[in-house]
Amino acid sequence: MGLLLGWPDLGVALFLAYILGAIVSVHLLISKKAKRGAQIAFGTFLSLTTVITLLFGDQLLHWYLGLFNFI
Repeated sequence: MGLLLGWPDLGVALFLAYILGAIVSVHLLISKKAKRGAQIAFGTFLSLTTVITLLFGDQLLHWYLGLFNFI
């Protein structure tokens, strides 16, 4: 993943994977399809966000940094 994306996009992909994983986990807990302590594969989120970052990484990074006036 790191070799494929490079430094700035790797951070974007990891951040997206954490956020997406948290959203799916909370949804599963609320809908009672998973119990606390259940294990959810994180590799799925890493793979999905790698593809998203390959397609839209620069736009996502500029949008996110623009929220905090870093650009």
